[in-house]
Amino acid sequence: MMLLIAICALGRRAWGGGDDDSGDNGGGGGNNSSPSETNYPNPDVVADVDLAAGQRDFNTTRFVDLRSPEDYAAAHIVGAVNADPARFGYGTNALPDKGAVEAVLREWGVSSDTTIILYDTETSDVTTWVFWVLDTYGQSVRLLNGGFIAWLNGDLSLVLDVPQISPSSYSLPNANGNRVADADWVNQHRGDSGVVVLDAREPEVYQGVGHIQGATNITGDLAYANGAVRESIEIENLFDDGAVNNASTIVVYDTDGTLGSLSYYVLRVLGKTVRLYAGGWTEWSSRGLPTATGVE
Repeated sequence: MMLLIAICALGRRAWGGGDDDSGDNGGGGGNNSSPSETNYPNPDVVADVDLAAGQRDFNTTRFVDLRSPEDYAAAHIVGAVNADPARFGYGTNALPDKGAVEAVLREWGVSSDTTIILYDTETSDVTTWVFWVLDTYGQSVRLLNGGFIAWLNGDLSLVLDVPQISPSSYSLPNANGNRVADADWVNQHRGDSGVVVLDAREPEVYQGVGHIQGATNITGDLAYANGAVRESIEIENLFDDGAVNNASTIVVYDTDGTLGSLSYYVLRVLGKTVRLYAGGWTEWSSRGLPTATGVE
């Protein structure tokens, strides 16, 4: 199976980055080692540094760096190409058109056998947004836990060379509607048995500013520390909520879709059936749909 590893730049928000003191060196050490992907209920969406570093057959491996062109030019993983996260709709709070995503993947030489492994400087909403887009379009995709800093702490090789890649004629699957929820879907199904609407914002925002009526509150950023997803037992305990545990479908939202994608990713790591409401609280509140304050 081809592995395609994407390096994303540090985005609008990187979780847990404040505790990381390893970003000023390119060698080993530091606190940003990533847990093994085998610890998680759904290891197929996680890659640790050891797994990623083992992908060295460039006939079957692609690295894609979504940081700035300047950061890419300074150094990148062997075989990496540079791409703009905006091509995946980052910042739009909307799923991009299939053709636009397909065009990017063709440039990268992707085929139906490709697994994409995304990473950022640390884990951020850039990385998880691109994950959601590719996951929704049925592309096998992983996230490098701990990001580029974890790679540096592993004292792994970097280069300046830009690889020459032959484009593919890949046909991307159609979007999986079970990964997406719009405002109308949420409003129609938020009271259904087995459907849980999960607000991933901080409790003071959920209670004070307001939330979707009937939504459960679990703060998504608590699932991350030192630029990586926490250990399995920690995130399982965080989301150990009766409604969440018994849900057949979880609809997660935040202020907007990019921030909501961070919780979407963690719920996928936990093996949950989850949809992202990309419009988030910003859209919901602007449409005058049912809201509540306080604790429900």
